[in-house]
Amino acid sequence: MCKSTGNYQKAQYNYSKFLKFIESNPVNVEKYYKQKAKYEVIACENAFYHKLQPVGLNITHLDTSINSVYSDFGITDINDTLFLYGSLRPLGHPDSTEFYAKLYQSKKGNGIYSSNKSFNEIIYSDTFNITNPAFSKLQQTLYFCISSAGNSTIESEIYKCKLENGVWQKPERLPDKINKLGTIATQPSIANIGEEEYLMFVSNRKGGIGRLDIWYCNITDENNYGELMNLGSNLNKYSEEERFYFEQTSKINSIDDDITPFYDSWDSTLYFSSQWHQAIGGFDIFKVKGDFIDWEEPQNMGYPLNTSDNELYFYINSKGKNAYFASNRKGAFTYNNDRCCNDIYSYELPEYITEEEITENKIKVLEDEIKLLVPLTLYFHNDEPNPRTRDTLTEFAYNQTYFKYINMVDEYKTEYSRRAKKNKKEILVDKIEAFFNNEVIKGYTDLTNFTLLMEQLLEKGDNIEITIKGFASPLHASDYNVNLSKRRINSLINYYYQYNDSMFVPYIEGTSELGNKLTFIEEAYGEDTASENISDELSDLINSVYSPVAAYERKIKVIAVGFSSKGEK
Repeated sequence: MCKSTGNYQKAQYNYSKFLKFIESNPVNVEKYYKQKAKYEVIACENAFYHKLQPVGLNITHLDTSINSVYSDFGITDINDTLFLYGSLRPLGHPDSTEFYAKLYQSKKGNGIYSSNKSFNEIIYSDTFNITNPAFSKLQQTLYFCISSAGNSTIESEIYKCKLENGVWQKPERLPDKINKLGTIATQPSIANIGEEEYLMFVSNRKGGIGRLDIWYCNITDENNYGELMNLGSNLNKYSEEERFYFEQTSKINSIDDDITPFYDSWDSTLYFSSQWHQAIGGFDIFKVKGDFIDWEEPQNMGYPLNTSDNELYFYINSKGKNAYFASNRKGAFTYNNDRCCNDIYSYELPEYITEEEITENKIKVLEDEIKLLVPLTLYFHNDEPNPRTRDTLTEFAYNQTYFKYINMVDEYKTEYSRRAKKNKKEILVDKIEAFFNNEVIKGYTDLTNFTLLMEQLLEKGDNIEITIKGFASPLHASDYNVNLSKRRINSLINYYYQYNDSMFVPYIEGTSELGNKLTFIEEAYGEDTASENISDELSDLINSVYSPVAAYERKIKVIAVGFSSKGEK
């Protein structure tokens, strides 16, 4: 959950904590979870750095001519005019508690999509879900997935429907070798290599590497399918020892879920989604060049195509100009709650946009990412930095005060719970633990990420203006607390003067080679905004110093960040 909300440092900490626990306790843990935790420690380390190096894509959230407030996914097109996709919607009326997935269609003309409507030509039954359309131009055949709706345990199966003289024929179930009893066969996709055509699909059948694997077979003619192969290796042919080798060296299928394949014949590239392969979020989209015999190493498609949420169902349209994918990222239309549902997104492929546009897109992504961290709150111990002075400046940088502060967590736990009865001590200790983890440590983590993003933007020529507010608890006189707030703001400015061998100094002083600047606006509020319920008595240090309520007021906030290109004011 931490990783899926982009809190990579906390996720990494929790995965490491899990590993330490199972190593020191006699617990029976499935091998998968141990492997997953080890892998995710590394993946979380790399995840944020993907955000620092965004790909130059201008991603478009398709409007309600395609997307609904429910879940929309798995798009395909027929000659770049008729777009088909799956959508999970309530049956009959919007208030229905029964949801069914059906195929919907939208026609495209002059770059505009018509309003979506049900694709009724192959409706099988209202009691079935129908999803995952994939069109074979060679066969003039639509492949799709059928599964029982509601609470049925019947698994997903793949069907096909031929287009003859403009009329869709009766759907046919694919043979048992593909739709194996008791297993899932889903997400069909067609790949063409030379004169050969292949059917790819996803299954949990025995003989795979992970939970859901990508499988394929060649289509010998309209009704015959060749030998089933696990994408990356045909594991059924190998001994246990050989199987172990291929499981460790498989470049596509992993011990996790690998799904929604799409093969671009023009570029000999497979696109698929996976929870493995150093994913940024839940499912990420990866690409790998190959020809179904030899594959290169998978590459993460990068941010902002991939986010901490799920990205699935990558598809390139018939004309090879636009790519589509589904995601439940923030901003997707929803009827229920944030991130509940997938929407379909699109972007123009890089070969159709200029290098200048790519650079502009990268800068916009970085600016949007840094804005998500604002307001950014940083905390201090009582009367820090430089206690018992009315100076407005300090020689300390924020990172120095931060590390001193978090080393006091045990003191805070002891002092805050000193007078509590035994049955309440644990509750008070937990409150201190929560404050330091969720506020103090999180603030410093956000500052680190904020600074890394600033570094990228300044190097690309942005001017950056940061507004910082300073606050204090009401323990001292009002004029004293205003000066204390100014010292706290100054500690953050010192942090930037000293950061990474003073790399920000040329920007702060306006002497950078690019001519762009880093500017600070300071606003010191002292105790003016502090809660009236906070103790200001020196004799009551439990409540005036060590309580989370008082500690919450000793802070500074980055409340705004503004950007302009060099030469602009």
